[in-house]
Formats: sequence, C-alpha cells, structure tokens
Amino acid sequence: AHAHVSCFCAGDAHSLASLASFRQQSKSPTQPKSNTSNSNKVTKVATTGKGIHELACLAFPLGLYSWGRGAHGRLGLGRNSNQKSPTRVEDWPDSAKGYQTIKLASGGAHSLALCERTTQPSLANKWGSHRQVFAFGCGHSGQLGNNELVDHYAPVGVKLPTHELITSIAAGKTHSLALTINGDAYAWGKNWYGELGSGDRDLTPTPVMI
Repeated sequence: AHAHVSCFCAGDAHSLASLASFRQQSKSPTQPKSNTSNSNKVTKVATTGKGIHELACLAFPLGLYSWGRGAHGRLGLGRNSNQKSPTRVEDWPDSAKGYQTIKLASGGAHSLALCERTTQPSLANKWGSHRQVFAFGCGHSGQLGNNELVDHYAPVGVKLPTHELITSIAAGKTHSLALTINGDAYAWGKNWYGELGSGDRDLTPTPVMI
C-alpha cells in the first residue's frame, strides 16, 4: 500500500504532514473491496510542541500509524519504545468501533485523535456525524482529559460532553484544546501559566469550557 503526502513541514523537533489519499497497490483474491469514498478521503496529520514523534492517519477506519520517540506511550502502541518506521495503532477501546480518524494533534509527550462515525441526519443529530476525541501518552498533568493523572500507552476517550460536535483539536506541551461546531472551546491539562484560559491556574484533568 502507498500513501500520498500532499504537504509537510518540520519544526525544531517535530513534523507535520497531510496525506491526500491512500492507494492500495495490490489485493489478494479474498480481500474485500475497499470503500472508494473512504480510500480517497483527505485526512490530516499534525505534530506540535516539543515531542519528537509523528502521527499519520491513513484513510480507512482507525487507520492510525505512529513512529518516532515512544516515551510515555505517546505513540499509542501499548509500549514506550521508539519506532523507526510507521506502526499501526491497534489497541482501541470498544467505543471507537466504526469510527475513522479525521484529525490529529500531539503535544510534548501526548497525542490526540479526533474520530468520526457518519450517520443519517436526524432531529437528534442534524449533522449526521458522531465524533469522539481519544488521547494517549503522558497524562501526569491531566492533558489526556480522562480525569486521571497517569500515562496511557493506548488510546482512551477524552471526557468531552457527548452533545458537542468537535471540529478541531490542538495540543500544547502539557495541555489540550478542542473546538465545537458552535464555536465553544474546551481546555484541559496543566495550567501553571493560565494556558487553559479558565481564569485560574488549577490543573484540570477533564475538559472545561473556556
């Protein structure tokens, strides 16, 4: 299989890349046909902060790959070892079944994945979309947003309000942010310098609206 990168850039110790498409070069006779709309879906990759690691989202359900420095479990591979080549993240919680990764962000030693499952629009869900944010890596400052202060070596769900539709995510060195379709912003994690925008300097292990 071959992934096409449409653009990329590099900072002091991190990289960003956007994968425009995913092309299957060969198939076995028993392999099921791929969904054309999924295989051509544009997905994004982002790494920010001082973490020396990269994340790549390939366009099939939960096709998340990671490589680079693995300390604190920031690669989501169930261990803290470094990876010299892309390795698929496979240990997802049951709540992630049927979802696709659509956006990524990574901070100093933690990573975020915004995942989506599309449905028919309805009165209860006019957007026809269900989205969840998952996090993994260093959690000592509450930056994973799961109401814990420990590292997680595989994805865990961020405790955002279930009625919100998240459109964007971001990660600083030890804090995280999420933006909703209605323009509301949530923040969680370390807050020594007021980086959460919550009006105080309290460490916050679950998302709070700014």
